[in-house]
Amino acid sequence: IQPACNHAVYDSGCGLSAATWTFTAAVNATVTANTVTLKTWARTAGLPTGWDVIANYFALGHLTRGTERFLILSSSIVSGGLVTLTLDRVATWTVDEGVSVVPGCDGMSETCKAYHVTNNPRGKFNNFAKFLGFPFSPAKNPTLTPEKKSTASNGKK
Repeated sequence: IQPACNHAVYDSGCGLSAATWTFTAAVNATVTANTVTLKTWARTAGLPTGWDVIANYFALGHLTRGTERFLILSSSIVSGGLVTLTLDRVATWTVDEGVSVVPGCDGMSETCKAYHVTNNPRGKFNNFAKFLGFPFSPAKNPTLTPEKKSTASNGKK
């Protein structure tokens, strides 16, 4: 039992399709050797609500260029139509080169729920019915936590 989901994103238990969640974009510029800025975002199913205002929306996902796949370590929010991704390794990019980007999942219940600007600003997938975590479980197992000893005697010997 753990707070995070026990499914891997896009596996059969999760039920989401990576193809449905694939975004396309074009390279705008390379900021540093392992950072790339993308523009011209699109998705077959349409751009989901909130994708442009959530920091690290694409983190733990992947960017695909031809046969190369890069792990996305972090992503910025959209600014002027641009998103900057920090990748797991260095690459050389060509301006206007097309890439595919699939968002990752941190396994938290908020991520699995739908985005809502005030009620759930971390929401992404709207797939909570398939969430297989226990978000209200304690961080530490209470049966393995020793009892705190009191230093007060309260008149007892």
